[in-house]
Amino acid sequence: MAILTRGITAGFRGTEDAGVSAARDEVTRLIRWRNGCRICGSMTAPRWIDRSHPRKWICVLPEQFTFEEFSQEFSSAIDELRRLPSDHRVVVLTDMEHMSHSEARRRQRSAQFIKENKAVFRRHIVAWGFVSTKGVIRGALTAIGWLRAFPVPMKVFTTRRECDAWLDERLAADTAGSVIPTSADDD
Repeated sequence: MAILTRGITAGFRGTEDAGVSAARDEVTRLIRWRNGCRICGSMTAPRWIDRSHPRKWICVLPEQFTFEEFSQEFSSAIDELRRLPSDHRVVVLTDMEHMSHSEARRRQRSAQFIKENKAVFRRHIVAWGFVSTKGVIRGALTAIGWLRAFPVPMKVFTTRRECDAWLDERLAADTAGSVIPTSADDD
């Protein structure tokens, strides 16, 4: 597949034809979709979310993606959460290191998505950790935490190791049945 991709995309370089550009974009989209299905194990599964661990979902946001891809990925994830047994709880790690920029439409869609799905989040998600070294992204996420706008405990980290440790601690406490303080109580 990689050889085919390189051959196809190499043939597209240097041309200004809109049809060729659209075809190249479609080939790229299909390859991303195919690779995402291999990671997630389903032909309809989100490409960015690895759910291979039964209690930890890992979402690695790509460098570039469209608003439509973003909406599709997270709509599919919420559908998956709704299908879980009512007592099944997970932690979520979202790695934002590859993101090159933040777009207003995505931020608005994220806020709407959180608002619309608060009950599902509270039922199934123990805690949500974010990983980013980018100051603007970290600041925006930290402000969300301070405002308690996120329906589950959340925290921002600079490394995946720190985030994993915090999420593992939260999951262990939840599994043991103890009360888990909100993210604002952690600081």
